[in-house]
Amino acid sequence: MGWKIVITNQSGEELIEPEGFSDRYLAYRRANEIKNGDINFKDFIPTGAISGEHCFNLFIYVLLNDEEPELFMERRGFIAYNETETMVEWRDRHEDELPFRITIMPDYGAYAWDEYRMDWSVNCGFSDDKIADELHEDFLSWLAIFENTDIGKYGIPIINFCWQEFHQKGLALAQRLKMLGKDNIVVFYERPYEDTFIVEDIRLIKIHE
Repeated sequence: MGWKIVITNQSGEELIEPEGFSDRYLAYRRANEIKNGDINFKDFIPTGAISGEHCFNLFIYVLLNDEEPELFMERRGFIAYNETETMVEWRDRHEDELPFRITIMPDYGAYAWDEYRMDWSVNCGFSDDKIADELHEDFLSWLAIFENTDIGKYGIPIINFCWQEFHQKGLALAQRLKMLGKDNIVVFYERPYEDTFIVEDIRLIKIHE
């Protein structure tokens, strides 16, 4: 599994050589460096571009096994002029914009995360759906199992607890979420940092209908 950052203009042309990473943390760190001005985009700004115009896109792709690269996160670059310089202002997608790109991963206080690593919940994402409320409660019950389990050194639970059974429940919930959202949501499932064992090759997988 690998990660890749691609930066394009509005025509889809790559502006610089794509960068590859072995870990998502490294890809996100690099994306934040770019967001903070690590790359000068002045030479790529279209002639006549006005302040506030959307000119660039930054994509993070994940490569899962032998599948095609899967879009995991995107930011949009807008031109910002001031008296002394021309800058690119990178913005996240609006939180209500579809499809949602969500990763199911238990952590203390949340069971799901959006593409910018902000906590997310089913009942907020699908606020008008009663089924979403039920699924949210089931996710909370699943999360409580994790939060109430003491994890010792090297990811070994201190009490009677089975990572494999826990992941099976989590994957079933992730599948229900995908069925609920259909084409309006992209769902990934990721094992938590505390699980140092790779159960059935679970690191990060995409949930299909």
